[in-house]
Amino acid sequence: MPVLNLPRAYVFPGMGPVSRTSNGELPATPLGRVLRGFMALFRRGRGKAQLALLRIDDWRMHRLSAPFVLGAALQAVPLWLVW
Repeated sequence: MPVLNLPRAYVFPGMGPVSRTSNGELPATPLGRVLRGFMALFRRGRGKAQLALLRIDDWRMHRLSAPFVLGAALQAVPLWLVW
């Protein structure tokens, strides 16, 4: 498990500043759109997997799932605005 989780611990904090500082460039290039689309789908899939696999109806579980839904929306909205 740590081998799978450790790289993600570096990817997500690294993608945040890239998305914020290159906000105008990412949706304007094909590579940027693919990167944003992948990150949105990954976060959406992660959120759905968390809800499906961790079937605990508790406010703390929903609070853990909210950042993935929010992250997916923040990555996908610029794509919708460009197309």
